[in-house]
Amino acid sequence: IGGTIVDSSYRAVSKVRNNILAIKNGVLSILSPQLSVIGQISGLSWPYGVTGVEAFPVDLDNDGNIGIFEDQDGDAMTSAQETFDLALVLTSDGIVIIDITIPESPKKMEMIPVPTWRIVVDREKRLAYTNNLHIISLKDLKPMLNPDTYGVLRDFDGDGIDDRVLY
Repeated sequence: IGGTIVDSSYRAVSKVRNNILAIKNGVLSILSPQLSVIGQISGLSWPYGVTGVEAFPVDLDNDGNIGIFEDQDGDAMTSAQETFDLALVLTSDGIVIIDITIPESPKKMEMIPVPTWRIVVDREKRLAYTNNLHIISLKDLKPMLNPDTYGVLRDFDGDGIDDRVLY
């Protein structure tokens, strides 16, 4: 009928709030409900899955308080400042965690070198569960301040397994 437009499809999709997260050609795109691109982050190593997480608590000031307890602890930090929207992108290198709180400017936060095909996040416990039966702690998740530590295996006990992997 005169030709067709051929476009590769997205490999995986998820959502956060009213936005759609979509993986295609090594890029995470954040799309509006009208499917226009709001923001993108590229350079992902063979991404094949994405899971969106709304309002994930991150203890930025390391005082042990999140949520309402942060608002009541008397310091300047608030629970709103410690709440992030995240995209957990599954790649050939592991789980790339991206801050998408400001959809127009997504930022890599962390990479956990544990490949998996599926992931589910428990915000309350700050844990991620993978289909290969790993439980991963997200308790110490922080915005990336030092690019040299991005994707580095955290193995303080010397057993060859990232210490964020609890099981």
